[in-house]
Amino acid sequence: MYVAVQVLVSGLSSIAATKSVEMIGYKTVALSLMLVVAGLFMAYLTVLRTEGPHMMSLGTTDRHLRTGNLGHRHDHEDHFTRLLKLYQLKMEALQKVTQKTKEPNSICTNSLPSDEECVDLNCVHTEPESLPARLHSVIDTMNSSNVETLNRIMQLKELQVQPTGKRLLFITAASSNHYLEFQAMLKNFHETVAPNFSNYSLIFYDLGLTLQERAEVKKYCNCEVKTFPVLKMEYWMQKLTCYTWKPLIVQANIKAADILVWMDASVRLTMQGLMETLQDVQIQGMVIRKGHGSLAQHTDTRMMSYFNTTSCVYAPYKMSSGGFIFLHNEQFVGGLEY
Repeated sequence: MYVAVQVLVSGLSSIAATKSVEMIGYKTVALSLMLVVAGLFMAYLTVLRTEGPHMMSLGTTDRHLRTGNLGHRHDHEDHFTRLLKLYQLKMEALQKVTQKTKEPNSICTNSLPSDEECVDLNCVHTEPESLPARLHSVIDTMNSSNVETLNRIMQLKELQVQPTGKRLLFITAASSNHYLEFQAMLKNFHETVAPNFSNYSLIFYDLGLTLQERAEVKKYCNCEVKTFPVLKMEYWMQKLTCYTWKPLIVQANIKAADILVWMDASVRLTMQGLMETLQDVQIQGMVIRKGHGSLAQHTDTRMMSYFNTTSCVYAPYKMSSGGFIFLHNEQFVGGLEY
């Protein structure tokens, strides 16, 4: 079974992170119901392909959906029941430790800055309230999923990963245009993590360094250096600034350790923030840094349509950043095994 991790980055961010978590330097704030659904997205989806007017999911954890055989109703319902039970347990755990996220006071008007969160009084679309209805809403978008591309990619030798045996796995990546920024991140990492932790691994993925830069990383990084097979990707995945390499790297590594920490080259760690977030992620399943800008304004409307929703529902919420992500290796995040 493929671990299905959806990390929607860049302008799209995460459609499901309607009330995201704020961390590192800040105390983590509440996850909403829809952020919990984002956890279920993680259990079901891999990457969203946007190509011209089309958008489709490349993965699902339901083997009957993968093969297109929907006749096994009993098995499908049993799988749904198990997912629903995980969903309910996670909600109960979150409600004990989280607090309500403050709603924006602004009403959406033409005079309001387009990047500001607001409440759209003309929005008639509503999300389902009950947990079973929310889960069905997620699953129903994926019945026509096509995983041929994902199957091929995840079989590439460059994406084969063995368990590290460590509690923490830190992962980062860079090409030449982020090499200097990566060096600053690495210095901060070794000053913060190395003196205080021992049960961890660090992996660096080369997205396009020069030979000299790669040699320097191998010499000074004190990490495992891997090459991401950019040229073996589908043509629409090869543009680095579309960031499809990020969810694939995360998916390949999600079960290699107890907690996976994705760090962009811009990340700078503090010990207090790191310790708080490591505690939070074991309860929440994932911790995603709050980003900037309106989720509704920066999410492609085709993505909203794919998930059977509309932009106005998410007008009150900020985007979540794909640059700093904590994931706990658990069924709710990593998916069910058969």
